[in-house]
Amino acid sequence: MRRSPARTGPYWAGRPAGAMARAVRRGEWERLSLYLALAVAQAARAAPQTTIDDVLALLSAAEEERRGDAGPP
Repeated sequence: MRRSPARTGPYWAGRPAGAMARAVRRGEWERLSLYLALAVAQAARAAPQTTIDDVLALLSAAEEERRGDAGPP
């Protein structure tokens, strides 16, 4: 059986394609949060280090903006 392109990443490998959708339909929020955490962990592990650094920099800048930190001049 051929997989759709959106479901070929490391998270979907060997898993039922509708696991997250079923969790949403059933209101199984703890299960869904576990699936999401696993997907993020697998994507982070597969990403190059520079990608992780860029994401952390963006998150840090967004947090500083939210708090109103001016940062170093």
